[in-house]
Amino acid sequence: MAEDPTNSNPPDPVPTTGDGSTPTPTAGDGSTPSSETQAVPASVLATGRALVALLTLIIAGATLYLTFRSDDRDTAEAQDRERLYAKQVGFYRTGDQAAVANGSTHFMPMRLVLPSKHVWWDLQGPEPCKQVWIPFSFLIAGMHEKLPNLPLSEDDLADLQLRFQDPAGRAWSIDRTGALSATTWTASTGEEGTQLDRSDLLLYPDEPWMTKAQISAGCGPS
Repeated sequence: MAEDPTNSNPPDPVPTTGDGSTPTPTAGDGSTPSSETQAVPASVLATGRALVALLTLIIAGATLYLTFRSDDRDTAEAQDRERLYAKQVGFYRTGDQAAVANGSTHFMPMRLVLPSKHVWWDLQGPEPCKQVWIPFSFLIAGMHEKLPNLPLSEDDLADLQLRFQDPAGRAWSIDRTGALSATTWTASTGEEGTQLDRSDLLLYPDEPWMTKAQISAGCGPS
């Protein structure tokens, strides 16, 4: 039987805007995002990666700096500990004398050294917390008595140095400018005919300049 045209449902009307035009469909949850909405998260991600890399670089640099600072501080502290006794010894020239001071409470073997002549004077002092003044004329007379053929004048003593051994066994040298540096220490044997027997001259505590020793300034426990 033929379909009744009066009973058929008419098609849904097409929605229109106020001006009569058909509205443009908008993207819903299932629509495809535009290229602009895709570029935003990509740029944010790139910026985030750059910030992370920069932060990592800053942290690494700071860690390296602190490590160097710590190493430098540890090295400086170690050097200060090593030089504890050495800094308590004084040596300088004053007029025609050499002043030697032991500002420590420990006895330290000391000697006056003249490198240009390869000779030295071993000092049996000064005692702890004592300072002495040694006339150059005394050093020259003593060495002439031991080595009469050695030419030695007061001008030669311009390069006189003080060398000593601290209680820890480390050897130090103080030159005429007051500069302190590590050196080596050779013990005197006193044996006849040895180089040491030729080179060194023992100065004993009863020497006039030793008996006039005075208290060293700033001496204290160490």
